[in-house]
Amino acid sequence: MGQPTCPGFMEHHRRQKPLQLNYFVGQLPDDIDSLSQKLNLLDLTGNNFSEDILKSVGQLKELRTLRFTQNLFNGVFPSEISDLSMLEELQLSFNLFHDVEIPDLFEELRMLRILWMRQCNLIGRIPESFVNLSSLEHLDMMGNDLGGTIPSGLFQLKNLSYLYLFSNQLSGGLPGPIGCFNLLEMDLSGNNLIGRILEVFGEVKQLRILHLFDNQLNGTIPASLGLLPSLEEFHL
Repeated sequence: MGQPTCPGFMEHHRRQKPLQLNYFVGQLPDDIDSLSQKLNLLDLTGNNFSEDILKSVGQLKELRTLRFTQNLFNGVFPSEISDLSMLEELQLSFNLFHDVEIPDLFEELRMLRILWMRQCNLIGRIPESFVNLSSLEHLDMMGNDLGGTIPSGLFQLKNLSYLYLFSNQLSGGLPGPIGCFNLLEMDLSGNNLIGRILEVFGEVKQLRILHLFDNQLNGTIPASLGLLPSLEEFHL
């Protein structure tokens, strides 16, 4: 039996059967915007879709969850994704995007809580405009080729709980001051960070996991880190 291709895609979805972890191949169908305008979740995880993510995805205005993880997409991010103003979760990890920079358009997604872009060939810098993602709770961009400094605005996101930026080419010092006091896990290991560990990290009382190894940090370890009541893992 051969692999199913896109012609059966729409009928499959209209019957509300899950599409993740199948063997769909090829480009997304041109009429993907003909799905119900009330659709709030589109999950294509673990298939073999390729080429570009179509602009017509931006017509699904009620989407709250969009998961394209673990496919073979190799184009760029369509700017129309910024039209999904209700979007709360965007997963694009484990794709083959060709040296794509993170677009500033993501700053329009003000309701976004989860942004998962692990190992998808990202280059360039983390946009300063991420400071506008005030609802963001989970940011994962590990295993890419991101460079430049970490925007100080990331550490001002009050709802941020999980920050994973390990295995990139980030440089400069750890930004401060810190306003993300709900942070539970932070992994910045495997970059080119320099300078000292800021004393202010000792004020993030809920912090459970802090990984900073494989950088070029120096100086003394702040005594306040040893007083964090919830700290379970601290790797330097």
